[in-house]
Amino acid sequence: MFSIMLLFCTSLLSSYKAKECSTTTPLFVMLGTDAHLEVTEPVHLVQHSQFRWTFNNSVNIVRVFSDNTNRTHDNYKNRATISGDYSLLLKNLQQVDKGYYTAVFLSDVDKCLAEYSITVEDLVSAPELTVESVSNNSDLCVLTVNCSAQDSHIQSTLRYDANNCSLLEGETSKVTADGASLQIKLVNCSVSCNHRNHVSELKAVKKIQHFCPTKSASNKTTQVVIPVTVIGICLVLSIGLFLKRKFSVQRKIYFTQSRMK
Repeated sequence: MFSIMLLFCTSLLSSYKAKECSTTTPLFVMLGTDAHLEVTEPVHLVQHSQFRWTFNNSVNIVRVFSDNTNRTHDNYKNRATISGDYSLLLKNLQQVDKGYYTAVFLSDVDKCLAEYSITVEDLVSAPELTVESVSNNSDLCVLTVNCSAQDSHIQSTLRYDANNCSLLEGETSKVTADGASLQIKLVNCSVSCNHRNHVSELKAVKKIQHFCPTKSASNKTTQVVIPVTVIGICLVLSIGLFLKRKFSVQRKIYFTQSRMK
């Protein structure tokens, strides 16, 4: 009796596996949007055959019969549409719609025509980027960078030296609890905090130069300030000397005129 039951279960398992697809296509869909699922080959219904789109191998979303009539599951009547080429349009996907969608042709030999693994993701939240100085002088600047979003946080240390930027140590990437990723990137001395998933990405960016006065910048300031100061002193001295000479000449003229009187 046990042998008969085992043979029966094995037969059912073999029948189930015959409906499985050799490949599954991953599909990431934004929350509240639609998904279009296509079959991999043409479908030709004959007598006593049937075509189905199923969800998680348990719910028949829509069935098409050999007389071209179809039946849609009550939960999908306003959300699922099958087209003439047997592709399926799913509308307004929510988190509960995450799972496997399989197109099956049922006849003497059942055949899987397509299978999709759908993951529904929401838009990521805006990340927060803060930069704090650790050491700061004209030759070298070391900064701590904090990148956070929702309940996740990563931190790295940056070095800025003579207009060259580099990551010294710390965590530069992390997968968040909801499957998104948080990452610190450094491009052309601009640091960014990136928060992304498969359907969206937001970032915050700051320039390292704004937090690090460099030696070259100090030299440029000195090169400008010194000439301007020298010119100003020379101008003041020239005006003073001119006024002094003018006053001396006027004084001589005054005394000369007084003596003549």
